[in-house]
Amino acid sequence: MKITLKKKLKNPKVSVIINCYNGEEYLKDAINSVYAQTYKNWEIIFWDNASIDSSEKIAKSFDSKLLYFKGKENIPLYAARNKAIEKSTGTLIAFLDCDDWWNKDKLTYQVKEFERKEIGFCFSDYWIENQLNGKRKLCRQKFTSSEFILDDLLKHYTVGILTLMVRKSTLDKLEYLFNPTFNIIGDFDLVLRLSAISKASYLRKELAHYRKHSSNLFIKKPMRNISELETWHQDIKKDVTISNSKEFYNIPIIIHYSKTMHLMKNKQKKEALRGLLKIPINRKEFLRLVMVFFLPKVVIDYLAR
Repeated sequence: MKITLKKKLKNPKVSVIINCYNGEEYLKDAINSVYAQTYKNWEIIFWDNASIDSSEKIAKSFDSKLLYFKGKENIPLYAARNKAIEKSTGTLIAFLDCDDWWNKDKLTYQVKEFERKEIGFCFSDYWIENQLNGKRKLCRQKFTSSEFILDDLLKHYTVGILTLMVRKSTLDKLEYLFNPTFNIIGDFDLVLRLSAISKASYLRKELAHYRKHSSNLFIKKPMRNISELETWHQDIKKDVTISNSKEFYNIPIIIHYSKTMHLMKNKQKKEALRGLLKIPINRKEFLRLVMVFFLPKVVIDYLAR
């Protein structure tokens, strides 16, 4: 019995959560990158958020390791993520959106990190593959601590959900999973709350690829991103651990910066000036906005990416 238990712990099942809404264009690439994994003990929980394209046909063309579920109506993305998690049976949960993909050893590297019982979640660096200009850049994390990262996340958040793996028992300790009202910042909220209750493992490896294209929600609806962050900032104040962080003050600055950059990008410089005055002059955001204030729109568009 002891030998069997030991083997089980060293080979935990990973539930890969794929949420999809009309994602036919890149869907095969995403799913194939899971099937290509060197780590084999996984299942895909595929939640179709009432797609009307060929996503269902594509998903069902794979074998029984992909478990297909379809919602009766389209709901906010993070409400759909919760429904997918409820269907999972793995002890570890990973996430992949239908327009992104993984390196073949992504799961192998991450599962190994959970041999340390104190680790609640794990993430890595990733490539941003820009479909708009054909270029790529590395999203590398910057942390002063590799385990207790709450302060660092509040200062500069760059964790990609496509690299996130969470221990299911750690998720169970949270008051709620994803905030079901969010469409854009739900993973930001989840990771911040995870970092307030558990240790993290950061792998300095590029294990995934984020596809940036014109249909990304944060590109199509930048003001929704800002609005959700404002809501989060007010609601999370009741979380003592997060709101008492020495870096919590950064969130309003990030909100003002994002609003002001959006106004400048849309040639509303008079309104942008009011936002600029709300940012401390010793912050790099202030200096950057002052510079952008006097630049032509084509340069502003480049800097706002």
